[in-house]
Amino acid sequence: MDERNRDDFSEENHANMTGEPADHEKNINEAGQGAQGPSAGEEGPDVAAPVPDTSNAMQPDAADTGEDPYSTSGQPEDPQQAAGSAENADSHRQQSYWQGGYSYQNPNPYQNYNHYNAYPYQAAKPAKNKSNRPFIIVAASAGLLMLLCCVVIVVAQVMGIGSAAEFPGSEDQGGAVIEQPDKSNEGNAQREEGTIYNVPEITTSKKNGEELTIVEINKKVKNSVVGILVSAQNEEEPYFSGSGFIISNDGYIITNEHVVDKATQVQVVLSDGITEYNAKIVGEDIQSDLAILKIEANDLSPAELGDSDELEVGETVVAIGNPYGMELAGTVTDGIVSALNRKIEINGSFMTLIQTNASINPGNSGGPLVNAYGQVVGITSSKLVATDYEGIGFAIPINDVTSITEELINYGYIKTRAYIGIQGSGLTESYAKYHNLPRGVYVYYVDPNCDAAKKGLQKDDIIVGFNGEKIVSMAELNAAKDAFRPGDQVTITVWRENEEFDLQITLTEAS
Repeated sequence: MDERNRDDFSEENHANMTGEPADHEKNINEAGQGAQGPSAGEEGPDVAAPVPDTSNAMQPDAADTGEDPYSTSGQPEDPQQAAGSAENADSHRQQSYWQGGYSYQNPNPYQNYNHYNAYPYQAAKPAKNKSNRPFIIVAASAGLLMLLCCVVIVVAQVMGIGSAAEFPGSEDQGGAVIEQPDKSNEGNAQREEGTIYNVPEITTSKKNGEELTIVEINKKVKNSVVGILVSAQNEEEPYFSGSGFIISNDGYIITNEHVVDKATQVQVVLSDGITEYNAKIVGEDIQSDLAILKIEANDLSPAELGDSDELEVGETVVAIGNPYGMELAGTVTDGIVSALNRKIEINGSFMTLIQTNASINPGNSGGPLVNAYGQVVGITSSKLVATDYEGIGFAIPINDVTSITEELINYGYIKTRAYIGIQGSGLTESYAKYHNLPRGVYVYYVDPNCDAAKKGLQKDDIIVGFNGEKIVSMAELNAAKDAFRPGDQVTITVWRENEEFDLQITLTEAS
């Protein structure tokens, strides 16, 4: 805080200003014992409780049972009791990876400005000659009380006591995760039911011709890159932005799912910074973090898509997007392919990503990663955010995008992906050990319409196995499940009240 100096006038200054003679003997007799100002009391220690590595991971539910199937509940003191209500899935998207934080890059570009209000001048009050002991005692007592509260909080977190949203027993790092977006509050942004969209022809090209300079790459791609402005039902962040790129001349655009999550309105801004369109979310998939938008426009400039399987470590790549909002639209950063096939856990699922040192900042999410031939080879998705790590960014390979684009446009979701019909989160080793529970996926909610519910799977059960494989997290459960299709029969191993048993269930299709 800025300090503002105040003028402090002494008696001698006062004498000089008033013209009174400064008689030394007179001053001594009249002044008496000099007053001393109060000294500052000692403040108690400012102790912050260590924050545990916590999160939730979710599967979707299609049924309306009265409770929000897309909410999460915290880990209860006993998982056999009710988990309670929880925050929305979009409130905690941050993922932890290694010892650093791993987060999506999608901030609010509209930052508040805190104005400074200066305090009015007040004349200093006469100093009082009194002891500081009572003040010191009060300050010390407050410090001890604060320390005691911090100790209580730490103990509560270790024991699993606290709010439902904290869920200290979660193995799946980051916020609550669901496999299919909650579309109940997406207003005019969501596709209208029954609307048929024409699937554009999407092809990838091999490397051809000579490598381009960064200037030439930008000239080739810049008109295909767009800004995305989102209004969302999120009290903490109602407005935010991201990037995307055009894949057809009639207005299909690719971006990240987390950019448009919970959107009530989506606007697309073309590269000229002036032309804007309202957009519809044609399809979205949380597990792959992809979304397809559609604007009513023609004669646009689609990007050329490359073949991400041709990428080699060390080759040049360029990221183009809108870091920190439209004020910095069209920012170009370059780097190399640092690594390929990086297996990273995001949203309760494992993703295979391209690693690059090209600068990827908040707002770049959904923008293109381009090779030296001006071809889009990836979608910048997220960056490892931590003070200990720099120059580590990730992109979704473009070949993984084109393989599901048709399903997203036709159905709005991945029709061929199988679901059990639960919401759940893995239990940490320490939490499970403390509560004498097995490692596995704690079940928060079971869709009453899914086959798993009909076969007896219940809320508060713990899934410890899938087709004979041991399961400890939602990422492992999803990885095992993704090898199957809707209609396939599988066996899940369930722990309930100190007993394990198998259930044969039929996997369902998302709805």
